[in-house]
Amino acid sequence: MDDQLRRVLDSRTTKTTAALAVLVGFYIGEAASENISCELIARSKLSLPMLRRYTDAVVVVEGLNTSHVLRRTTTEYLAIIRRIESGEHCARER
Repeated sequence: MDDQLRRVLDSRTTKTTAALAVLVGFYIGEAASENISCELIARSKLSLPMLRRYTDAVVVVEGLNTSHVLRRTTTEYLAIIRRIESGEHCARER
């Protein structure tokens, strides 16, 4: 796993939770996506407002032209929200 992503996954702050919620909208690899989903589920209630906020949000990254980047559908967001609301627990491999 990429060291930069690992630092975000390991840091449980509001900012890193928001960053993970934004990343759900982009395909960055199967393993990374699984780790992000699992970590958001582990953060549970802290993640829900962030996931709801970014489900349909337009993401702007200063200094980066994202016009060629395709966002994933809202399906992934809704699936994670449902998993949290159902009380599911997840522990990612470290």
